[in-house]
Amino acid sequence: MSRFAALNGTWDSWAKTALRQACTGMQGLLNAWCFATKNGINRPTWLEACTKFGDFMVDIQNSDGSYYKEYDPFNLTTDGRHPAGSKNKYLTACSLRYLVELYIATGNEAYRGAAEKAAEFCLENIHRKYRYVACVIDNPETIDSESGQQAINGFLAMYDLTKEPRWL
Repeated sequence: MSRFAALNGTWDSWAKTALRQACTGMQGLLNAWCFATKNGINRPTWLEACTKFGDFMVDIQNSDGSYYKEYDPFNLTTDGRHPAGSKNKYLTACSLRYLVELYIATGNEAYRGAAEKAAEFCLENIHRKYRYVACVIDNPETIDSESGQQAINGFLAMYDLTKEPRWL
């Protein structure tokens, strides 16, 4: 996980950014944009930041619909991508609600498609195998209630989007 080094005012260059941290933070910004818009406050840069992160999520999604636990925000590979840190895929559930709500806010089908692929991965590899692990990001191999909570949030978002009972 990334840590801000308050003593010298920089980010620790060795640290990685966990998917849960990033999605939770961006969900807060998207919620703030929705609230502002509903109340007549125009903050287009907030939505631009959300869509920039959403585009990043679409770009880094694995072919099986999953995401890795963390990514290196400070370095790029030769093909211009941020390298994955831990390749644990169980934090994929943390992406669902953000991608669904970003799709609702923008109508961009790429976000819906990424959410659907991630949800299928979660249903098959997390829910059906009862592998609710890794959402406590400082202990990624532990079965924990936070992983279940993230899956519930994600599957309920998928139900709201599709009305398909299989997400319940």
